[in-house]
Amino acid sequence: MKNLIIWLIIFGAVGGLIALLISNQSGNSGVAGDLAVPVGLADRIRGKADSKVILVEYSDFQCPACRFWHPILEGLYQDYGDRVGFVLRHFPLSQHKNAQLMAQGSEAAGQQGKFWEMSSLLFEKQKDWESASNVRDILTGYAVSLGLNKEKFLADMDSSEIKDKVNNDSRSGSLSKIPGTPTFFLNGKELTNLRGYEDIKAALDAALSNIK
Repeated sequence: MKNLIIWLIIFGAVGGLIALLISNQSGNSGVAGDLAVPVGLADRIRGKADSKVILVEYSDFQCPACRFWHPILEGLYQDYGDRVGFVLRHFPLSQHKNAQLMAQGSEAAGQQGKFWEMSSLLFEKQKDWESASNVRDILTGYAVSLGLNKEKFLADMDSSEIKDKVNNDSRSGSLSKIPGTPTFFLNGKELTNLRGYEDIKAALDAALSNIK
């Protein structure tokens, strides 16, 4: 009886391991997910806003992988901005203590027409503020360097409107069941197994070629 119990435990463990491997393989199979919340007027979009080809990125300003992708996205915008709409949605991760405030800061800058400029600055300076305790002061300094009205920036950053915008972006990411940041959707379908510029370029070229 004792030996039977031992064998049952072993078979159970092996079965669990196999199930886990299958699960991991299916999670990396490249099957695209759907964007749960369509792009709308509340979104931050640049390039050709009315394009039939829209690339959505869920991003976290404190995420190292998002920092890696930032110059790639900038290059794509330079190359395709007259044909493609580029959207950035916030998805600040809970383990990144300063990400939420930075997202609010970017939106506050956007109230003065400097959303994309602030976003670029936050990625470029990520190493300077990611572990800082005086991150609010640092963020305010960035706003001043961009020529923003300091008082309006601070008021907007803590406003319910800005907090709701960031939270709504994050909620839409959760509804889309994104695995983390960055996550990209092209025309509502998740792009997977991306390695760099050429992968997204190929996807954009394919989408543009299918426009009627």
